[in-house]
Amino acid sequence: MHQINKLFFFITFIFSFQCIHAQEFGGFPTSKKWKQTNAENIRIIFPKGLDSIANEILNITTALSHQSSFSLGSKHTNANIILQNQHVIPNGYAGLGPQRSEFFLTPPSDNFSQGTSSWTKQLAIHEFRHIQQFQSMQKGVSKLLYKIFGDDVFNAAINTAIPNWYFEGEAVYAETKYTEQGRGQLPSFLKRIPALWQSNKKYNWMQLRNGSIKKYTPNHYDIGYLLVKYGYDHYGENFWKNITQQAVTYKGIFYPFQKAIYRNSGLTYREFRKRAFSSLFDTYNNDSLINPNALSKDRISKKHTIYTNYLEPKFYGDSILFIKESFQQNPSFGYIVNNKEKKLTNKYISIESNYGLSDHKIVYSAYSKHPRWNWITYNDIVILDINTRKQHKITQKGKYFSPELSKDGTKIIVSQFNDKSQSSLVLLDAKSGENIKTFFVPNTTYLSHPKFMNDSTLLTITRTSEGLSTLMGIHIPSSNTKNILPKTNRIIGDISVHNQLIYFTVSDSLQDKIAKYKLGDSAVYFLISKDIASYAPNANDSNLLRSIFSAQGYFLKSNHLANLSWERIALSKFSKDDFLTQRIEKKIITTPSVQHIDTNYRISKQILNFHSWRPDYNSPIYSIKAYGNNLLNNTSTEINLSYNENEKSYSMGGSFIYGGLYPMLFMGSNFGFNRSIIKDSTSFLFHQLDHQLGFTIPLSFINKNRYSSVQFQSSINLKQLFFKDSIPNRIGTKHWYMVHQLQYNIQRQMARMQILPSLALYSNVQMRYTISKDRYAQLVLQIKGNLPGILKTHTIQINNTAQLNNSNTQFFSNRISYARNYEGIRAQKALSNSFNYHLPLFYPDWGFANILYLQRVRANIFYDQSFTSNKVNNFVNSAGAEIYIDTKWWNQHPLSFGFRYGYTLQHPKPFYEFILPVAYF
Repeated sequence: MHQINKLFFFITFIFSFQCIHAQEFGGFPTSKKWKQTNAENIRIIFPKGLDSIANEILNITTALSHQSSFSLGSKHTNANIILQNQHVIPNGYAGLGPQRSEFFLTPPSDNFSQGTSSWTKQLAIHEFRHIQQFQSMQKGVSKLLYKIFGDDVFNAAINTAIPNWYFEGEAVYAETKYTEQGRGQLPSFLKRIPALWQSNKKYNWMQLRNGSIKKYTPNHYDIGYLLVKYGYDHYGENFWKNITQQAVTYKGIFYPFQKAIYRNSGLTYREFRKRAFSSLFDTYNNDSLINPNALSKDRISKKHTIYTNYLEPKFYGDSILFIKESFQQNPSFGYIVNNKEKKLTNKYISIESNYGLSDHKIVYSAYSKHPRWNWITYNDIVILDINTRKQHKITQKGKYFSPELSKDGTKIIVSQFNDKSQSSLVLLDAKSGENIKTFFVPNTTYLSHPKFMNDSTLLTITRTSEGLSTLMGIHIPSSNTKNILPKTNRIIGDISVHNQLIYFTVSDSLQDKIAKYKLGDSAVYFLISKDIASYAPNANDSNLLRSIFSAQGYFLKSNHLANLSWERIALSKFSKDDFLTQRIEKKIITTPSVQHIDTNYRISKQILNFHSWRPDYNSPIYSIKAYGNNLLNNTSTEINLSYNENEKSYSMGGSFIYGGLYPMLFMGSNFGFNRSIIKDSTSFLFHQLDHQLGFTIPLSFINKNRYSSVQFQSSINLKQLFFKDSIPNRIGTKHWYMVHQLQYNIQRQMARMQILPSLALYSNVQMRYTISKDRYAQLVLQIKGNLPGILKTHTIQINNTAQLNNSNTQFFSNRISYARNYEGIRAQKALSNSFNYHLPLFYPDWGFANILYLQRVRANIFYDQSFTSNKVNNFVNSAGAEIYIDTKWWNQHPLSFGFRYGYTLQHPKPFYEFILPVAYF
């Protein structure tokens, strides 16, 4: 049995890494109407009214499935793609368990984050590439595991064999090869690794792969694209197909991916990486962009040891306004006056950094959501009065981005993207937030960075379906439009206007540069600089401000205009940046203009849809569980078979949750065999049947810089005992009982280096009582609060829990945590208090053999005390310390371990124990 324990533990440990899904359960109401359109093996499921978008995506994905070159394999299974049109955060994913992909159709408001290609097209290519990756990996051992266990274990198998940088890097390569643009060509995407060299940061491979809580490092998208592109460039279009298919068969068993690279390139994994990084270094060094001196020259913002960003600088009288954020600090507005930096106020939770400034007011957008439906989110307009430091929202339930105030402060122009996937500019009243006028521009996919040129003219950057962009003027009274600059494949953004000069950021070869243009001129002027990336230009009569990207964070530069040098770029040359077409051999995807038939999609379709089963172990219970979710992810089904090694008993059961109604409905049953109970020194065997039926209402809110949630849950339960022998006295055979629970949580937004939120309150009330002949009841109250510690990354946490039973006979199990090292105390009344002080100790950023990586070592100093109504042991307390190590396994799976050492103070005695993450063990 000991060997079985070890094997079961190992299997559970490996598989559990991949069993957490990104999908949002029950994210939209049942009343939402869905349709579907199909071609070959691809199905698009979409909200009613998005027929043309769904048709476009279906045409793109079917064209991709027929590509013979740059192919990952010929196997094509069913692909299900769901379109979401009410979520304001641009994103997409392809997942397993079940096999599905979800596209969030709101484009990024920042042109530099994804480029100016059609967001719909980029999503289709990138996410469908993930689907093709998964399908091509059904080989050998991985295929066998898929056939036996389903999606979740298959997901674990391929992610154990293949690093996550390959999946994302190869998908970025696909979007770059198949579109006119793609992130792989953008200086804003490529800048992150060269920024390390410019700052003389020398990180080893495991540091780059695992990242750091304290330091800036590129992510797996950046590293992945670099390595994938190098492989394709030097070894041909079948290089990665051969490597991944060999890796998922576990050819070589240990380190199959690394061995496959050696087998197909003749290079060790280390040498392959080294050459790929060297190729990028040479590219930037040849343009003299690896220049550490550029980081200190003309800098006006403070230098910090912790990664800190100064964003969107703007002149404001004798001051300079900006947004400041760091790994230790949430975003806030600040200003520099007389060379001294001061804080203005905290910024509301937001998904973009743009803001407008005029008439002593700041305008920006703040993120919020529907209380119940998490895939319905909003971006609304906030006005901040600089003099009073008071701020308030002027719109509700909008999808507004990049607001800008008119010079007199009475109007606001914003970019809007509605639920029909239509982009427009909206002119709002600055006091009421009411819509004054809406501007639509034909043949554009997005209108970004709107600004007031003057009282009658707007400026905006347009994106076209061909991946081009231009600076456009819009006459407010007539809505007439005119291209101010020619259409270009360059990325344009961050417009500002001063003295009839238009300043903006533009991509040019390997750099994002500052540019200026005067209306009617025949040329654009690029600022001559060795900065890799400069953004958000803002000028007054004598100086030019901008925000410069570096590995220490974005910092501010200011120069006298007279001291700056500019390069003249004729408009004919401005229209095309050859760098964006030479970095990669293009194969622009040609999509057929086929009009597909759509039909209604029933929300009840595939309501069970079992996709996975896997082993689980939570001492002392071994279990095997089967999981099911429908494609829209508003039903969840589980069937389980378990064995309790302490009781030598078995059980089987199942549960079902429906998340499409305002209250989530759940039900479940479990039947236990051969359980035992001891009464008067006699053991009685029995079977136990449990039923549960109930509902829960989970509400969550985002307000200002706080997250909060309220959840009410209620259920009726039946516990029925079937004794094999005569029924012992005073032990009932059937008990009906109710469970009611109310939770309320609120917390401040967290910074990256914080262990816990600096301010938070968590409360929970649970009432359980029988409604059968034997009357038992239990009330549990819990209040837990967080307070700031001595330093920004320290947190004080105080936890208070009370448990009350209506009799000494405890029908319900304990729900209270007693003082550490005390457990199993049964009492009619109990109270427990805990004081904790959490703090980080150090950040090793060290790893071993690409298996284990240590990110952070942190501590918790604790004091616990518990009171009970018992006559003996009615007061116990303990104190001590815990050390936790935050790790990553195989360079991508986070896991935390701990060690606790303390003293029981009533009867002084030391104790120690290892702390393992319950979710995995």
